[in-house]
Amino acid sequence: MKKILLFTTTVFSFSAFAQITVPHDHFDVPISPDTAFSVSFIPGSNPIPLPTHGAQQNWDYSDFSPQGTIFNSYLPYDNNPNFPNATGMNFYNPMLGSLQIMGSRSYVIKDNNGFYNNGFETMENSYGIGSMSGNPGDTLYMLNSFNNYGLNSSYIEYPIDENSSWSSTVIADTDFELTVAAFMLNRTPGIIRQYTTREDDVMGWGLLTVGTTSINQYPSLLVRETVTFVDSFFLGGQPAPEALLLAFGLNQGETVQTHRYYFVTYDPIAAKNRTTALSLNLNQNGTEVTSGSYHDAHYNTISIDKFAKKMQPKLYPNPVSEEGRFNVSFNQPLENNLTVEIISMGGAVVNATRLNAGASEYELNLNRSAAGYYTLRFVDDKGEVVYIDKVLKKN
Repeated sequence: MKKILLFTTTVFSFSAFAQITVPHDHFDVPISPDTAFSVSFIPGSNPIPLPTHGAQQNWDYSDFSPQGTIFNSYLPYDNNPNFPNATGMNFYNPMLGSLQIMGSRSYVIKDNNGFYNNGFETMENSYGIGSMSGNPGDTLYMLNSFNNYGLNSSYIEYPIDENSSWSSTVIADTDFELTVAAFMLNRTPGIIRQYTTREDDVMGWGLLTVGTTSINQYPSLLVRETVTFVDSFFLGGQPAPEALLLAFGLNQGETVQTHRYYFVTYDPIAAKNRTTALSLNLNQNGTEVTSGSYHDAHYNTISIDKFAKKMQPKLYPNPVSEEGRFNVSFNQPLENNLTVEIISMGGAVVNATRLNAGASEYELNLNRSAAGYYTLRFVDDKGEVVYIDKVLKKN
């Protein structure tokens, strides 16, 4: 689906720049608290092409099949004494075979030299594994454990230019206890040891075209990233039995690689470079694009919370009837003009309504839109998002 956007865009020529260098103070990474809004997409009837390498490239990814909207939230740093130098954190739920481990916390550091994976903490929890082992009493007990990488695991190292590359390898031990009746295990202590190697190489530079509201055709660096995970499993201080691992779909020394391309893009509107203006996920061989996402912006939730507390916006009725008309009200008249963008789950802006300052209630419309959830972004005249909300349109 080709997206047509009614926005004024800036067009660059190669004569406008020779190459790109990204210093630390022009690099837009999430702060805490912060929310990143992105649109995911998958290949449509035609495959998504791999980006070409080298200088003075023209990458056009304005034609794709939107799949959904993603909100990634970075939470305020929780002063965890195990990560005293962290500047941010978020929750993540890693997979162990077919089992999802819930509630882990990932920590990051940003300083003048780079953006780093500071490590993670696994929270204590128990998981019934009888559906895999055949015995309803079998249980995996994840213990509270943490791995602090310091500055040894780099997402980004500054400054970045067309010749940059960086890599890192870290080791993480995660503690657990296992009860499996068939192997006479009763809360037997164990360790999951994971080696993670991350390799990033700048493969080219040029102009990137993406069909979004804030990124259209801007100078970009193309980075290819390969992450290799090697997992080993130990019980009672010894390598776990092969028969036990196979019962849970695991292998000793199991190796998994992920590949992706991402673009560090200069946005003259925001005057920042971004790690994932566009990210292209590849298959296991790194030869085909399987999915991707692009970021519209990072929204500082501190500002959003201040606006919400001061103006107390309300959407009603919500859910919205099939007719599609609904209202937004505030507890006092707007002091500044706003534009409300109504965005589908596929990432398309289906309606944009101007809210002129001076009133406290406005009518919005979804009468030409299909049933489903929609995200509302309230944007001021400076282009800053001051509030985000959602509505559901009924059939």
